[in-house]
Amino acid sequence: MPVCTLECRPQCSFTSYSYEAKSAKFPSAATYDYLRSSQLWFSSFDYTYWRQNAIQMDIHFQSLVSTQIKVSLKYSFLDVISAFGGLGGLFLGASLLSIIELLFLAFDFAHVGIQTLLQFSMSLKRKERKIGNGIG
Repeated sequence: MPVCTLECRPQCSFTSYSYEAKSAKFPSAATYDYLRSSQLWFSSFDYTYWRQNAIQMDIHFQSLVSTQIKVSLKYSFLDVISAFGGLGGLFLGASLLSIIELLFLAFDFAHVGIQTLLQFSMSLKRKERKIGNGIG
């Protein structure tokens, strides 16, 4: 494989046309006679000189269909930055929600713990009263 196909980037936009090359002897004897008789070709050179030194080029497209290929990046630099920003926002939002949930859980444990301690201390006070009253 050529080195350039491995290392070089492809063009971003290019148009390719198909072509065909043909050759023929110019001028034909009939064309030479016509041009001499119509006075369109003023020359003192003879037919063999023109046959060896003249060229006629007709350039045409092989077909009227052309192929245009445009290569574009799937992700531009801005798309990559946006994707990372979106993921960062998602993770940051998830972590903030997790922190808030942990705070709610801690407050819930503290609330339940305080209620349990208050109920335990109230039950101890009731027992002390019963013992103090001589009921116990």
